Amino acid sequence: MEQKLDLRVIKTYHALTEALKDLLSKKPLNEITVNEICERAVIRRTTFYKHFRDKYGLLLFVAKEIQEEIDKKALEMRNSDDGAHQDFYYNILCLFEYLEIHQELYRSLQSSFSSSFVWESLSNETAKNVKAYMAKSAGGDKLSPAYMELTSQFLIGSLYQGMGWWLNHMDQFSKTEMADQLCSFVTNAVGQI
Repeated sequence: MEQKLDLRVIKTYHALTEALKDLLSKKPLNEITVNEICERAVIRRTTFYKHFRDKYGLLLFVAKEIQEEIDKKALEMRNSDDGAHQDFYYNILCLFEYLEIHQELYRSLQSSFSSSFVWESLSNETAKNVKAYMAKSAGGDKLSPAYMELTSQFLIGSLYQGMGWWLNHMDQFSKTEMADQLCSFVTNAVGQI
C-alpha cells in the first residue's frame, strides 16, 4: 500500500511540475493562478494544497528539480581525476544546455526574479555550488564567511545576468564559449583571494 501512495505522490508532483513549466513557457508567474495549474495538471485544488502552500512553493520545487537535473547531468560528465574547476565548468555548461532547450521557461522565470522571495530561493540553491567551488579551489579555511557569502552572491547575479544576455545573443556565442568565459570570470574572482 505504501508503494502505491508513493507512486501517486510522484505522479502528482510530476503533473504539477509539468503544468507549471508549460504555463511558465507562455506567461509570467504573476499571471498564473493555482486554478490554472490544477486544471492543466488534472489535479484538484485540495490535492495541490496538500503538497504546496502556494504557486511559489511549487516554483521552488520546480527550481530544485531543475537544479538536480543539471547537477546529475554534470556529474555524469565528470571523471574521477577532474578538479574543482572542471566540476564547476560542467555545472555551468549543463546550465547553459538546459537554458538553450528551455528558453521560454527561463524568460518567464527571469520576470519572476523581481519577487525577492523567488530570487532569494533560487540564488540560495545556486550559491551552494558556487561556495563549494570556492572552498575546493581556494581552500575553504582561507576564506572568511563574509567573503564567501558576498562573493557567491556577486557571482550568482553575474551568472543570471549573463544567462539572460546570452538568450539574446545565442547566434554570436555558443554555450561552450559562455561556459568557458563564465568559468574564467569565476576562477579569476576566486583567485584574487
